[in-house]
Amino acid sequence: EVEAAIGGLGRNKSPGSDGITADFYISFRDLLAPVLLSLYQSMEEQRLTPGTLMLGLVSLVYKQRGDRSCLKNYRPISLLNTDYKILAKILANRLKNVIT
Repeated sequence: EVEAAIGGLGRNKSPGSDGITADFYISFRDLLAPVLLSLYQSMEEQRLTPGTLMLGLVSLVYKQRGDRSCLKNYRPISLLNTDYKILAKILANRLKNVIT
């Protein structure tokens, strides 16, 4: 599941607050998948989620139209850590299997 989730990540995406890109996880999937699996299993067993896992950065992106000095011409995006995206993808796939 972890390897499949890593393989489904988009390349060339901005990283979250930890600065670790999806490209890094994809490149080192064989080494990182067992570590992430152990982390996610520990989180489930202990019912704890590290605060840093769910930490996101909000950045404003210019909409490519209008005055750059006007706030309404920007939209917010959330930059989430890739380890969180992997976990979310695993859970989404599990839910999809239950629903269908």
